[in-house]
Amino acid sequence: MLGGLVCIAPVDAAALEDEWSLGGGPLVASIPTEEGGVVGFGANAFVRYGLSESLALSLGCQYSYHLPPTVQDATEQPDALQVFFPKVGVFYAIDVIDLVPYFEIDATAYLGAEKFAADPVGFGLAVAGGLEYRRWRELSFGLEIGYHALLSDIATYPIYTSLGIVAAWHSDPF
Repeated sequence: MLGGLVCIAPVDAAALEDEWSLGGGPLVASIPTEEGGVVGFGANAFVRYGLSESLALSLGCQYSYHLPPTVQDATEQPDALQVFFPKVGVFYAIDVIDLVPYFEIDATAYLGAEKFAADPVGFGLAVAGGLEYRRWRELSFGLEIGYHALLSDIATYPIYTSLGIVAAWHSDPF
């Protein structure tokens, strides 16, 4: 039992305060459409600065590319859907052991392809939760699930979901 505790105990007890984090990774995303959900692939990137032991300011972006489903008996096939959004928000983590659960909430701006929504440019809200493995203080790996809503066109675009792998580099103050 002691061996198991040693495996998950942090190398250095350090929190987010005054720490810079830079990271990102690949993701899978799903967009609801009139024909059903369209799954696509993309990536995200972020930079964070620790304001306290548990809170950090986060600035990031996400992009995804979605091939549309083939429509039978259509003269023209629908265009691919592309979505890009910058985001700024607050990141909350419980950094006690090597497995670090976290939650993030962001204000977002959405820039989508023409058929993405009635107005492909708008504002929204994103929430994400994840789990990082942080055995080394400078490097972490994890999984993140996100839910995104285009609030300026919620009827056309109720929710956009993403699941991604995240890698991050962490640094003490410069």
